[in-house]
Order: sequence, then structure tokens, then C-alpha cells
Amino acid sequence: MNEKDYIAHLFRKFIREECNEHEIEELLKFLQEEPKFNPLPEDDKDRARIAPEELFKIQSRIEARYANLRELTVKETYKPKQKVRLRKNYLFRITAVCCLTIMLFGSWWFFIKKQAGQSTELLHDQGVVLELQGEKRVLKEEDSLVITSKDEKVLGIQKGNYLDLTKIDAALANEKRTLNLEVSYGKKFNLLLPDSTYVYLNAGSSITIPLVFDNHSRDIMLYGEAYFDVKHNAHKPFNVQTETLQVQVLGTEFNVLSYKEDKEVKVALLQGKVALKNQENKERLYLAPGELATYNKNGKHLKITTEDLSYYTAWKEDKLMFKNMSLTNIFKKLERQYDVTIKIEDAKLAEKKFYVHFKAEPLVTILEYFSKAYGLRYTYVNDKTIVITSKLKT
Repeated sequence: MNEKDYIAHLFRKFIREECNEHEIEELLKFLQEEPKFNPLPEDDKDRARIAPEELFKIQSRIEARYANLRELTVKETYKPKQKVRLRKNYLFRITAVCCLTIMLFGSWWFFIKKQAGQSTELLHDQGVVLELQGEKRVLKEEDSLVITSKDEKVLGIQKGNYLDLTKIDAALANEKRTLNLEVSYGKKFNLLLPDSTYVYLNAGSSITIPLVFDNHSRDIMLYGEAYFDVKHNAHKPFNVQTETLQVQVLGTEFNVLSYKEDKEVKVALLQGKVALKNQENKERLYLAPGELATYNKNGKHLKITTEDLSYYTAWKEDKLMFKNMSLTNIFKKLERQYDVTIKIEDAKLAEKKFYVHFKAEPLVTILEYFSKAYGLRYTYVNDKTIVITSKLKT
């Protein structure tokens, strides 16, 4: 191990607070002599393992430690002169070390940012927002509680990212109230509807449902993406209304993809049978299991194809699967999943298509894959904005 590798090793230990006094002295001495030395070289293997949002937290913690030490320095000035003089050298060394930490961390973080690179109506950074009668409340993942209305009637039971609406107070049966649930970017949420239909909501989606279904049908409104496992009821069709399509079923499993900003609406049928109604021209088509319906918003027409539907339901299992998809659309999905904004500066690059699969992993790992496999460069402008600046290898 040469001297610079050894210093980089000491720096990592210093970040983890594992350096002894002698090692800190070595680190200080070297960096005083070589102020431009970057402790983490460009090919550092640890870079891709650390999500930038985590580094922001580390930076805040270091700055807080430094602030505490500055307080200690002020307090020491009230002690007898001799003790103050003795402690000043000690505190000066500690303060210098903390300043060094901030400078090194800033350099490291700048380096990583430099390298590492719902529609807008939906709330960002709010998690899951439930709205009833104009009142909004945020459902936190760590909560387990009974959700009640303003008049203290039970709406449902929340357990983490799951809400059971089958326990609604019987007194609500005669009241026509609707409930709206918004899931922000970076989140997912599951619902058990009053009829025992199970709904998986993807990031950046919202659903509007009546607290009690009427006697003739079960009607809901969806913006975004959801997977439905519908409870069979031959006498009450289950209707999913999107901006452009109506999906009608009796009992089945299907996925609806209908984000406002997307050019197409897609319905994937896994089990049962569904009827699709085009709101524009009242065209009606039927889907069989294994089929995908695609509605083009510009051309206003429906087409049905037979597809591998795992590409359209993988999100439910925290997987990302992209089949012959443009980089623009891939990054649009990543924006929803990780609550970030990704800007592609090269128009030709944006339209390049890929077949790629990812498991649940940090966004920076996915970006590293594109960087290493295709020469794509990315830059974190801040913890929520990423700019793509390079072209793909030809």
C-alpha cells in the first residue's frame, strides 16, 4: 500500500470515527502538506455503495458535532487562566480535526455529487395522504392505529403501509362519503377495500373510493398505477375509471397504468375477464388473461396484444423491469420510485431503448449500472435533482 492509499484508508477510518490519536496526527500532517489531495479517488469502490441522500445526513451530523465543540470552546473561557491555556491547545486540536472533517467531507461529497450524478399535482415528500371531507392527514409507515372521521366514526385500521377499510363503522352505510388516498413519489401503499378487494398502489398514484359501495356497482377513480385483486360479485361489477378508459370486471386480477403525464394507458389482465370502454368514442373491447390493452391518448384508439405481463406487475414485488423502453420513460419511472427529478440533456440519448431488470436497490446503484455499461454520466445537482450529460457508447 503506497502512501496515498494509506491516507485514503485513514480517511475512511476517520469518517467512521475509528482513528486513534496517532492516525489523526498522520492524516492532519499529510493533508497540510498536500491540501489538494483527494482522499477518495475517482474509481473508489465505496462510492456506488453510498446513496447521496445518506451522505447529506452524515454531513448534517458532522456539522452538529462541530457546533457542539464550538460551544465547549466558549464555556472553557470562563475557567482559570492556566487551565484555559492548557485546554485551549487540546480544544484547538479537536476543533481543527472537526474543521478537517467538514472540509474533507465537503470535498468527498462534492466529488460524489459531481460523479454521481406525478404528476406535479401529487404531494412530494408527504408520504401517503388520506383525505376525507376536506380534511387531510398523513399516514406514516411506522403507525399502527384506528383511523376515524371528524365525527369519531371508524374508517379503517392502518398497519404500516396497509389500510383495511372493511372495518368501516356501520353508521356510515347511509352516508355518501368518498375517501381519497394519494401516494407520493418514493412510496407504495396497499388497501383492502370495503368489499375485500385488494389494491396495491404504486408511487405517484391516487385513488378515490366511496366509503360504502352502492347496491348496483363498485366504482372507483384511479390516477397513476395500481394492481387489483377484485373480490368476485356477479351482481356488482367493479369499475375502475381512469382519465380516458373505464375498466369493468366481476372478479379478477389486473394492473392499470394511467399516469396523467404518460402518452398511453395500459391494462394488463392476469386472471378473469375485463371489459374496456373508450371514453372518447365509446369503443368497447374485452381482455383475456395474458393480454395487454394499450390506449394511445393522441390517436385515441385501443389495441390488444399478448405480452409477458411480468414487466407490468414487477413493481408490486419491488422490482423494476423495462422492456424495449426509452431512457426517458425508464427515468420517468425511476423519478416516481425514488422521488427525484432526472434531466437528460441529449435528445438522442433520451430516445435510446433498453431491456434491463433491477431488484430493489439504491438509485445510485442503478445509475452506476448505466454509467459503467453504457458510458452514461450523471451529476447530482442536489439530493433531489440529477442531470444526465453524456452520450451512450455507439
